[in-house]
Amino acid sequence: MGAGISDWHNMHAQTNIANADILLLNADPLENPEVYHEHSPITYARRVTTPTLILHGENDPAVPVAQAYAFYRALRERNVPVELVVYPREGHGLSEQAHVLDCDERLMRWLERYL
Repeated sequence: MGAGISDWHNMHAQTNIANADILLLNADPLENPEVYHEHSPITYARRVTTPTLILHGENDPAVPVAQAYAFYRALRERNVPVELVVYPREGHGLSEQAHVLDCDERLMRWLERYL
């Protein structure tokens, strides 16, 4: 999960991309909260069994890092194999060479372990 949205309700309040959620979900969170609930991965976290690697930039203005922390906690509470990596100084996407290399290496190790 790279800079992934886990909770559309919180995303609406936290993102710097005005109305992106309304356009993508074709719904207003105050008028159609059920749409936001139905499309939020956090809603279904209790059913997740797939080992999950979560990668996120600490300073992501588009998808705030709270999205990653929430999904990580939900999976940990269900004893799903999960790893969270938050890259300091990074936004929505990695730019520092050391972070890009670390991300690639972690992803390869994750795939080798679980595939």
